[in-house]
Amino acid sequence: MRTAFTIISTLLFFSLKAQATKTKPAFPDSKREFKNQSEREDYWAGQFFNKNYSKQSFDKYNGDIQVDGDSFKYSDRS
Repeated sequence: MRTAFTIISTLLFFSLKAQATKTKPAFPDSKREFKNQSEREDYWAGQFFNKNYSKQSFDKYNGDIQVDGDSFKYSDRS
């Protein structure tokens, strides 16, 4: 009987301890509160853009472009 009481009280102690433990956020870099997943993803996209954006410049295409229905044909490529 004493063994059963010890097991039950130990399990009760650990279950109460588990409920009182605060969980860490899944993403510690984000300390903001979000209303939904969409706001969280928009925040992440903005953070990614701010960290990884680099300005690029491209030369304007000077060849001929022919429009044939749904397709476009460039002078040097199909």
